[in-house]
Amino acid sequence: MSATASSSPNSEPHDPAAPVGLVRDATYTRRVERKVTTILFADLVGSTELGASLDPEYARDLLDRFYDAMEAEIALGGGTVEKFIGDAVVAVFGAPAAQEDHAERALQVALWMQERLQELFHGRLYLRIGVNSGEVVVGRPREGSSFATGDAVNVAARLEQAAEPGHVLVGERTASLVGDAFELGEPRAVEAKGKEGGVACRELRRMRAPRRPRGGHGLEARFVGRKRELEWLEDMLARAQAEGRPRLAKVVGEAGMGKTSLVRELRERLPAGTAFRLGRCLSYGRSVTYSALADVLRQELGLRQEDSAEEVLDRLAGREILGLTLGLDVAGDLEPRAALLRLQDQWVQLISQLGTRGPAVLVIEDLHWAAEPLVEVLERVLSDAEGPALVLATMRPEAAAFPAADTLSLERLTDEEVTELIEAALAAPLESRALELITDHAGGNPFFVEEVLADLLDRRLLEQRSGGWSLRGAAVDLGIPDSVQGVLAARIDLLPAGAKEALHAASVIGRSFTPGGLAALTGSSAEVRTLVERGFVRPTEPELVFKHALTRDVAYGSLPKASRARLHAAFARWLEADNATDGRAGVLAHHYSEAVAPGIAELAWRDREDELEQLSAAALRWLRRAAELSLARFDLDDALSQLHRAAELAPGEAEVWHAIGRVNALRFDGEAMWPAMEKAIELTEGTEALAELYAELTFESVMRGGMWKRPLEHGLVESWLARALELADARGAAQARALVTKSLWEDDAELAKQAVALAERLDDPVLLSYAYWARSGAAFIGLDFHEADRWAQRRFELLDRLTDPDKIAHIHYYGATAALAAGRPDEAEALVRKHDIVASRLSHTTRFTRSASSSSSRRRSDTGTRCAGFSTGSSGQSPTTRARRACSIRGRSSRVPLRAASSVSMPRRSDSRRLRSSRAFKAAAWVSGSTHHRRTSHCCEATSNGSTRYSSRPARRGNGRSTAASTRWRRNSKR
Repeated sequence: MSATASSSPNSEPHDPAAPVGLVRDATYTRRVERKVTTILFADLVGSTELGASLDPEYARDLLDRFYDAMEAEIALGGGTVEKFIGDAVVAVFGAPAAQEDHAERALQVALWMQERLQELFHGRLYLRIGVNSGEVVVGRPREGSSFATGDAVNVAARLEQAAEPGHVLVGERTASLVGDAFELGEPRAVEAKGKEGGVACRELRRMRAPRRPRGGHGLEARFVGRKRELEWLEDMLARAQAEGRPRLAKVVGEAGMGKTSLVRELRERLPAGTAFRLGRCLSYGRSVTYSALADVLRQELGLRQEDSAEEVLDRLAGREILGLTLGLDVAGDLEPRAALLRLQDQWVQLISQLGTRGPAVLVIEDLHWAAEPLVEVLERVLSDAEGPALVLATMRPEAAAFPAADTLSLERLTDEEVTELIEAALAAPLESRALELITDHAGGNPFFVEEVLADLLDRRLLEQRSGGWSLRGAAVDLGIPDSVQGVLAARIDLLPAGAKEALHAASVIGRSFTPGGLAALTGSSAEVRTLVERGFVRPTEPELVFKHALTRDVAYGSLPKASRARLHAAFARWLEADNATDGRAGVLAHHYSEAVAPGIAELAWRDREDELEQLSAAALRWLRRAAELSLARFDLDDALSQLHRAAELAPGEAEVWHAIGRVNALRFDGEAMWPAMEKAIELTEGTEALAELYAELTFESVMRGGMWKRPLEHGLVESWLARALELADARGAAQARALVTKSLWEDDAELAKQAVALAERLDDPVLLSYAYWARSGAAFIGLDFHEADRWAQRRFELLDRLTDPDKIAHIHYYGATAALAAGRPDEAEALVRKHDIVASRLSHTTRFTRSASSSSSRRRSDTGTRCAGFSTGSSGQSPTTRARRACSIRGRSSRVPLRAASSVSMPRRSDSRRLRSSRAFKAAAWVSGSTHHRRTSHCCEATSNGSTRYSSRPARRGNGRSTAASTRWRRNSKR
């Protein structure tokens, strides 16, 4: 698809003036929502026997008193009677209005109901009660039916049936939610129909301490305390200035501990002239690999989110490769690795330029959501950039380990600091009773403190009196959230209907959104003011951002999946019609694919098959484009994620499986590449297309032998090669690729010659490189080292036509092998050093320190001395003599025995392989510091120290080595 294509898959007519998201969506009119609630199921035991002995009128009165009493107890606890069924009652807590303490309320009511029943009937009747928490869908019920639906309701009924009369059984999730507020029995499981293994539960015994409701509205954040933490950050900046180079500092803390507030306060205290740039890693969407750097780039260059690709490229004049950061397709003909390395280079220059203007602070928020390519860029910046820049990263404790850095862990606020925070927010003192309630329950988490305080204000439970604030009334229901989800769900339900609708729609768009995007889904952006005033979002330029990522998550999770799908579709259509550029490919792929996710598409688009088909086509189109762009910047994980989503939507698309195979080959994941390629073959019918697939499968399997965790079956590879050669056009690229592979696989000199001839006819530099390598290898097997060297040298003529560092490193590596075997150790050493320069940039993670490189240099510092022993007197010696001398060289990790070289005079196939594994190949591997000494297939693989390992191609079965020779070979290898 063109970078500026704007075709939209939705062709169905609709009113362009109507809100896109509500054209054919009943999401808000029906008020259907997903909620985490607690269900109470109670059944009266003994009523049938008692009723049989009573007059019907007395029996009716008994049930009425039971109904009234139970309904009163449920209402007292803030629950809702879901329905009465004969002499049973079902109640819901946390719906239709969310309650963050719904579990505690339900258990309290269960105890009240038992007590009330005893008061009414004095032991003549008993209750069995089951209580369970879980996600349900709630909506307006039809007459006589439930308004809450979900497995949590069914499990509550099963628990009630298993309970003894007069007892309460509590589900596992409910027990987890209430914590120590109630005394519960030992965990056990009860049998339940349809539940394999039964249902885990505990018996309710008594209440230990009441839990009070917590809820909604948030105040503007106020910064208090953290004096030591601020001084630490200022000291980190001072160190960066003193060192004159970038320095990394991490701020680690749980959600809500104030990481963002700390950064905001640091910014306010920065000395004049200090540059400040901030970027945010996003936890949602797929193609947001460099979102944090995109924010920084826009700030640095004065770009806006809505700027066109042309405007962006004008501002990037001379540095167009930075457009990859913004999702633009600017890699051109560069191989993905080459594009990635060039992007890293430009970021190093950009940060260095920023540092030349004075001290700078570069903040990367939420680094725990960062993709690996972003981490690699940051590491390059920290390793190679110049200038006094503090790179400040905020992250959660559960994030994966990040390379060594100065780390600040945020701890909970003290009670005194909580008091200061509350009174700063209220601009007046708060009475001690309320202060104690909030302090005791907030646990020192500033976000929790803010949310609970705001809830009291929103519910008008605090009033200003005598110059301060105090609780309204003697008793106040207050509790700290057991989870942020409970607090935020309650906050959301306190919003007016229109604002709540706007919040839900915004959550579908993402963490940040524009007023225009929101209006496209709801018809108006007027409710933005309410959301800002209530503290749900904060205005930035030009977007609005959810104040907390968890707020967005809770709002999004409360939408029914079918409604989410339709809103995703509506937003994708609006976005595509507005400006469908490559910079938005990932976002469009995300929204379109969410709109047609297999698990919900049937429900979301029932009786709208044409619309579903159009949306699915758009999803596939953008997923493929997003994958292409990710691959162009060598973000393999993101590319693979996009392609797997495409495969879920179109499992019969051979091209998708082929692309998955290619990406897995680049990732050196043979176990994943193989089935993907076989799936593509299974779905492909055309002869030439099949030939290409078979040729590529064998080529990658043999050339990247290091990606296999187990040896490939010899017969399997042979069958693939046979199919490729059978199906391929005799003059085509598939034939050439298959010939190259087969010649290497079988050490066949004649096939190598054919491969060279065909590759030269096709003038394909990659095929030529490997065809020349095959000729070189065949010459090695024939002990003609000068011929092997001649073909290895021809590969260097192709360097100007290759951009993939992997292939370039491969040419230098085996060029060194050939030069060493031909008796030119100085040249071999030079090639090894060039190889290391290229290969060091292929590592998955560039190290902060240069210790690995220094260590590698030290290892090679005496290379000339050791190589001298090989080169001295080498002129005029026979290849066999030179090979013997090469084998006598001691390497880092092994010494090749002279005995192995004695087989030079044995030209049999089995012994030629033994020669190959012991003579010049091991010597060359020694020069480059490798510990893997066989002549290897093309499988350049990054190692932890920044060097490159070339693993051997998979071991083959039935290779013709005799038992005696095999035993001799193993014995010599061990020595």
